[in-house]
Amino acid sequence: MNKIKSVLVLLTLSAGCLMACKKDKAAEPIQEPDFVQVSPQIKKYKNGMVEVTRLPMPDLKDPSSRGFFNFDKMSFVDAGKVKTKEWDIVFESLYAATVFPNNGTTEEEFPWFGNDAKVQFSGIVKPFDEVTALPDNFVFPGGKSNLSTAEFDNDESRKNPIYWGFMAFDVDGGFSHFQAWKGKVFIWKLDDGRFVKFEMSNVYNNAPDANNSKSVPGYLSFRYFVGKPGSRDLKTN
Repeated sequence: MNKIKSVLVLLTLSAGCLMACKKDKAAEPIQEPDFVQVSPQIKKYKNGMVEVTRLPMPDLKDPSSRGFFNFDKMSFVDAGKVKTKEWDIVFESLYAATVFPNNGTTEEEFPWFGNDAKVQFSGIVKPFDEVTALPDNFVFPGGKSNLSTAEFDNDESRKNPIYWGFMAFDVDGGFSHFQAWKGKVFIWKLDDGRFVKFEMSNVYNNAPDANNSKSVPGYLSFRYFVGKPGSRDLKTN
């Protein structure tokens, strides 16, 4: 009889321990992930920053391919919507040698000329996380403008608000690859008035520090943060 009582006591204690353990586990807070994997090449972090890594251009077989990108959708949109406001920026060619805003006042030769969109941008030489708000004295140029690559790596080009990178040359003086400047940010003013903090980092199928003459172009890497309507806040750290 005593043995039966002892077994019952042990079972009761075990059950109590199990219930207590379950309560402890239930009380543990669920950790929010640092980011959501939007697609194989795109992550959206809980601070709102979107990181794009080696996103292939829509047509890698066409050297003059264009990629019409929408910041909110975090993806390219169909080229058939070129005359609409459904895209924000367009990457020109596999090298992204020029990047245009969706602005109908651009040159007549471009298919989006004359549309109603008025996206603008300008650059600032400052690390991405240090740009916490739209500067009070920041000026967006009026009319035609595009983001492009400079011919040479020099301080004058790095400070110029239209250049995202420069041409790198091999030991013989021939063109090797395009290289993005570090510590340079571009701020876009979307058609609805929101501000976007944007940094270009690469256009090849490898890490930026591994760029060379054999790197394959057409794989875009950049990061950005879209501000809230009516806000100048661009904080991401």
